Amino acid sequence: MPKLSARKVLVVLLIPVLLYLVYFAGTWGLADVYARPAINTLKEWQKGKKEFEEEDWQRLQGNLKKAIELDPTNPDINLWLGKVIEGPYANVGLRKSIAKDARLKAADYYRESIRLRPTWPFAWIDLAMVKYRLFEIDDEFFHAVRQSMYHGPWEPDILRVVSEFGMVLWKILDENNREFFLTTTRRAFQHISKPHVKALKAAVVKRNFLDRLCESTADNVPLTEFCKQEKMVLGLKWSVIPITPVEDETLKVE
Repeated sequence: MPKLSARKVLVVLLIPVLLYLVYFAGTWGLADVYARPAINTLKEWQKGKKEFEEEDWQRLQGNLKKAIELDPTNPDINLWLGKVIEGPYANVGLRKSIAKDARLKAADYYRESIRLRPTWPFAWIDLAMVKYRLFEIDDEFFHAVRQSMYHGPWEPDILRVVSEFGMVLWKILDENNREFFLTTTRRAFQHISKPHVKALKAAVVKRNFLDRLCESTADNVPLTEFCKQEKMVLGLKWSVIPITPVEDETLKVE
């Protein structure tokens, strides 16, 4: 019986490995065929450029579910499947039973996306937002918020949303969390882009947060100017008004 050369033995051993890699490359490629158009369409919806009917949501969800069956360890597909599941209820208020099941399912996909890619700040903030919409203001919520800031400290959308969390939830926060959210909001004025600063300024005024935000503006020129301007507009001393969660309001990353 002729002996096989070392090269032939190596080729024989590599064939199954190559077939395995070809199979998974094809699977991942097919997953992208389903996922990519759905994700791009959802991004357009997030920007306010598209509106969906019920059948549109079902189609997008169906495509992403097919994609995740082919590529279950893809963090992006998990993240966007969560978004498309809770998407139809984006304008439904906090703690509403009609949106509860979808939001709970979405939270599970966000958790899986985080498990697969724990350094992605937008998965953390999506988890925090769906927890807020469920009004589950617990340790997981605060952990998700802090992780979003840890991994994306200069992301404009994250800065804005975290700042608004602090304003909306102020009354129920302990001192440690109050300091965290207040520091985040003050820093946001230094580091976020102009459109987001405009949105943040509107939120500060709307939520009667001027007195707290403007207590200390040292070394923060944009915030100092904002506080001076608003004081002139109001023409009166800022009063402390209790801030309570708004039952019919949701936050979103635009």
